[in-house]
Amino acid sequence: MTKLMQGDLERLLKAVEQVHSHADFSTLPARMVALQSELVPNELSTCTLTDKRRQRVEVAHSWQDMDVQKLSPPFLAHYQEHPVFQNCIKTQNLRAMKITDFLTQRQFQRTGFYNEFLKLLDVRFQLVYYLFNHAEAELAMVLHRRCRDFSERDRAMADLLRPHFAQAYQNAKALAERREWQERTQGVLAVHQIGMLFLNGDLKVERMTGNCERWLNEYFDRPRGVPVRLPDRLRRWLMQQRDFKNPETALGNTRPPLTVEGPGASLQVRFVQDSGRNVTLLFSEQRGLRAYSLAELGLTHREQEVLLWISEGKSNPEIGRILGISARTVEKHVERLLAKMNVESRKAAIVKVLSRPS
Repeated sequence: MTKLMQGDLERLLKAVEQVHSHADFSTLPARMVALQSELVPNELSTCTLTDKRRQRVEVAHSWQDMDVQKLSPPFLAHYQEHPVFQNCIKTQNLRAMKITDFLTQRQFQRTGFYNEFLKLLDVRFQLVYYLFNHAEAELAMVLHRRCRDFSERDRAMADLLRPHFAQAYQNAKALAERREWQERTQGVLAVHQIGMLFLNGDLKVERMTGNCERWLNEYFDRPRGVPVRLPDRLRRWLMQQRDFKNPETALGNTRPPLTVEGPGASLQVRFVQDSGRNVTLLFSEQRGLRAYSLAELGLTHREQEVLLWISEGKSNPEIGRILGISARTVEKHVERLLAKMNVESRKAAIVKVLSRPS
């Protein structure tokens, strides 16, 4: 490798530190473009992600007036002619390469890639290295110049940057995917009124999902200013659950849940403990008809089930499939529960339950 000057190494180390500390995946490509431009002088620097299956290109670049939408079609039509791309596919070598490592300038200027694409950028020389290149996609860092080719010093700087850029990209992508998964999970839990609260062996809160934070405040007298401490009522119940003798496994346990009533809703808390005495609490809130006791209506258990599914907007055939009975049997249950409630329609039955004093 070409021997680098002390100043080059110092700038390189600074760039490596900056790229590894950049956690925002959406802006990382632009940051990599800026850093490589500081280390290797060029007229145009790009970070190009090519989706080979969908034939789409995403480009972060240093040229303010660059029209990516206009340039994408000719690039996609001809980039497989690129000598560095062909070499990478053949040898799986991701390291920095120049066009002139494979073709003379005269040979290169006869290619479709140069005439249909690079001419639009008014550049003649390229230094290219890949962060990855596989059957589905490739991510290439490309530096362009108009008048002079890249030196061995430039190649050495790019080769030293490459593994750090690749690792930083993978780290930031993994972090972004994890955050997206957490947001989606939180959204699903919130919509379905479900949540999980994770406690360590000392019963201190480590993490919450869904609406747990709101439920702790609404259903319990939660200590203010102590986010890791459980409400006293919930903590006492937890201690009782730990002493509850049950021969079954944690996930299949039959420990009785804690039910806390609220205005127009109820909260149910279930207990799960692993072998390390870490505890997970499973929260579920029931609103609407499910928050009311239907036993007082004089309905049988099956009629209560049917009424609950009616309140969820299910039809007779759908209720039948859920309960494992025929739609005709469901219809008979509906007729009997309407008669017992002294109402004429399904909607009226729901309104009667919801309008009862709590």
